[in-house]
Amino acid sequence: MENAAYGTLPGDRVELHPATDAWMRGDRYGTVESVGPHWSYLWVRLDKSGKRRKVMARDVHKRWAPGPGTPRRRSAGSARVRVKAHTRRAPR
Repeated sequence: MENAAYGTLPGDRVELHPATDAWMRGDRYGTVESVGPHWSYLWVRLDKSGKRRKVMARDVHKRWAPGPGTPRRRSAGSARVRVKAHTRRAPR
């Protein structure tokens, strides 16, 4: 069976897996804010509590693309500015 989180983009709606504590407490649905490397984890803003949680990909039960007219956002990780090696502080 294919993982439901594979191919998820920021802006997609997801439902957490029923085995997670958040699902049992009522935080079942949320919106993906960013995606980790190779879809190993997702940052999800949950609807009921408003909290932002790091969710493992295996804990995503279902996903939906956003409705028409709702733009998908690029992953925040792809827009990060990389620090050059010569500007880093030396370890103490």
